[in-house]
Amino acid sequence: MRDKDADRDRAQWVRNLGLFSLIISDVLVSTGVGIGIGYLIWKKWGGPWWVLLLTSIAGLAVAMVRLYRYSERDWK
Repeated sequence: MRDKDADRDRAQWVRNLGLFSLIISDVLVSTGVGIGIGYLIWKKWGGPWWVLLLTSIAGLAVAMVRLYRYSERDWK
């Protein structure tokens, strides 16, 4: 009986670790893409500096929406 509880706890721990790594990578990638696009527009194409700020915020907003969807799916 004890082995089944340990296996269930381990499976839950691995699942939580996977979800955590998915969330962290999604936030980093989405924000990084926003920063990259903003930097490209700002430096390479001569756009205003605030474009970098807007695209960074947009990347973070996309990450937060995806985080909300993950949490909504996980807590059903």
